[in-house]
Amino acid sequence: MPNCSPRLPVSLIIPCAGDFRDLSRLLAAVESGTCWPEEVLVVDAAQKLNGRVPCAQPFASLVRVIEVLTPLLPGAARNIGYQAASFSWLAFLDLNTLPSTHWLEAIYASVQQHNGAVFSLGATLYSGNTWQQRLFITATYGERPLPTLPGSLVHIKVFHLLGGFLPSVRAGEDTDWMVRVNQFGIQHTPWVPAPLSYFAVPASLPQLARKWFRNYRSCAPVVFHLEAHKTVYVLAANFFIVFVAFNWNSLVADWRESSVFYIANITKIMLAFSVLFYMCIRGLIMPLRRGSNLKKVIPVRWIAIGLVCAVLDISKLFAFVLPPWRNRSGNVFT
Repeated sequence: MPNCSPRLPVSLIIPCAGDFRDLSRLLAAVESGTCWPEEVLVVDAAQKLNGRVPCAQPFASLVRVIEVLTPLLPGAARNIGYQAASFSWLAFLDLNTLPSTHWLEAIYASVQQHNGAVFSLGATLYSGNTWQQRLFITATYGERPLPTLPGSLVHIKVFHLLGGFLPSVRAGEDTDWMVRVNQFGIQHTPWVPAPLSYFAVPASLPQLARKWFRNYRSCAPVVFHLEAHKTVYVLAANFFIVFVAFNWNSLVADWRESSVFYIANITKIMLAFSVLFYMCIRGLIMPLRRGSNLKKVIPVRWIAIGLVCAVLDISKLFAFVLPPWRNRSGNVFT
């Protein structure tokens, strides 16, 4: 029989909507950790497990599969998990994330060392195997760990105060919940250097664009309202620039080429300026702010990054403009 790791008084919650192999890989990573949680709650949100536990004893004795009768989105699955937890400290993982061996030990030690802390924020580092995936990561998530709900440790009293996750959106419910944590001034520990690894970055640009469209269309009405406002402002500013470019010479210079205000080819100049400005911001400045090395984005890679961002921004625009999908009860879903 394999040796058992020390146990911590933690309920680990895993919403499961993927296949058996994904869950098996995740549980194997948790089992190889320096510490184990006292229980692992797997919420079968897609009815794919049939009560099966894809790991061996003695770790399998800690795993409890919670079967649900209808498919659930991640927020609803997590709500069921924390309500069924036997311990006050709750940890969260997703199927597409893998923890390091010392992850649980590190975040638990962090909250114990900071008196009064009830929340230890997790972090995720996105990784890819192909050059396309690495390009997408540079264009979107960035190359340093990002704060995420997966990897976090939360005391149950935080849920008593804030409530649970939005149950009817596919993505963004964790961001919404963490915004509430900040708004309520919940005391949390500094970031713990034990990030998870995320390995499910789409392999092609059409797949990535579909994911962006699906997620933003699902959550835009209830989570990303400020993002929608920013999109409107950017569109309004671009419309104003185009309007000025098309009408400058007629309104200001009365089409007199001798006028000091007359600008030849102003439409082409303004269009080129707008495109170059966008590409510099999205393809160069933002990747650098997200942790990319300057040598990785120049001399030409920044152009590819900017083009990827343009496709994703168009996908987001359509997601904001089109009405969200709804089920018969009127709840937003996708």
